[in-house]
Amino acid sequence: MSKARPRSTEDIAALRQAIEKITRVLSGKGLKVTQRGTQAFVRSDHLGRPILVNLPYIPDNASPKLIHAINGFLDHEVGHLLFSDFNVIAEAHRLGQSVAIMHNVLEDPRVEREMCRQFRGSSYNLRNVQEFFLKRYTAPAVEKALTEGDMKALFGSMIVPMVRVVAPAKPDTPL
Repeated sequence: MSKARPRSTEDIAALRQAIEKITRVLSGKGLKVTQRGTQAFVRSDHLGRPILVNLPYIPDNASPKLIHAINGFLDHEVGHLLFSDFNVIAEAHRLGQSVAIMHNVLEDPRVEREMCRQFRGSSYNLRNVQEFFLKRYTAPAVEKALTEGDMKALFGSMIVPMVRVVAPAKPDTPL
């Protein structure tokens, strides 16, 4: 198996521009698209209407795994734009942080499932971001919680993978 070639800074710059355009086209909402930090999210205004999509920043020396994950982050956030009810999200936030977090944990596989139904290739992209997230964030958090004997942190780290087992994003998987 051949090793993926490193991307040039020109390749990365072109990818950044393409991601912004693709996000706008797929969502059809003319939203502002930013690429900052390490988190992907949709920001809403005070009425609950989406106004911004943020995707993780792609550094000039991005690994192929990160680049594949970025495509999944893009599909995931566009899925929220297309399939989430932002009035429900706003209400979940009004009910408190715990409700908002649980709503998001349950909403994520639903919107990903819809993306897979609507767009060929989304299941590949979403699987890549899920693997990236598990290795980069979930596994270290689980390891730390186990080492420290922190069962609350362990549960918090495991809730997303547990829900995804019950409600997978893949559209041909029965619930």
